[in-house]
Amino acid sequence: MELAGLWKVEKAMRFTDDGVVYSTREETLAADPEADVELFDMQYLFGEDGSIALVTKIPEGMSEEEIEEAIKEEGLERYDETHVAVKEGEKWKEEDGKIFYRTAMHGEILGEEIDPWAEITLDEDGLLSMPLFKMSRV
Repeated sequence: MELAGLWKVEKAMRFTDDGVVYSTREETLAADPEADVELFDMQYLFGEDGSIALVTKIPEGMSEEEIEEAIKEEGLERYDETHVAVKEGEKWKEEDGKIFYRTAMHGEILGEEIDPWAEITLDEDGLLSMPLFKMSRV
């Protein structure tokens, strides 16, 4: 699997009476019209260097001055005319033919250290599968 490139969120984890499901924006809103669906506007840029950047849409109505101020204050980079990117601090790596990303988990469980690296896989629909969401290549 070639991971480097831009990926967008297609499905997000949602809790139901039947357990955990992954739902599209439309399915999420059909189940809960008040649901926060901003996650579906996010894109992730997996860099050749193993970096991960969050690419997000610039809110409509922001002036160029406000955008530049936010970029400076928040440490953002301009991605294109309508998006900014921020390095997440997470990393990804390929090891033994498998791809992993570094999670924010740390510490111990029952005396064993938690491995901060989680595997990234493709699901049966060809979506990049991570714990909270599933993504497709842009």
